Amino acid sequence: MASFLAIRKYPPRLYEVGKTPIQNRSTNHSCYLSNIMMVEEAVGADAWLELRESSVGVIIRLKELEYTWSSKYVHYFLTNQLAVKRNEI
Repeated sequence: MASFLAIRKYPPRLYEVGKTPIQNRSTNHSCYLSNIMMVEEAVGADAWLELRESSVGVIIRLKELEYTWSSKYVHYFLTNQLAVKRNEI
């Protein structure tokens, strides 16, 4: 019972609530999976691997897994990122 009352301490968010760079943009109108693969072909293997390890890499990995997702999930992933180091995960 005591575990339910314990306050959890989460890492800080990468962006403050309401202050994300994509706050006033919509991904619903221009987000197609085929565009992600076009980027892979255009930037080359080295840049693609670097992009895959960046904060938007989760979208790339979902595409590679052929995961069915909506732009609402993408928006949620990008706006609610936590500021953590890789060894903290």
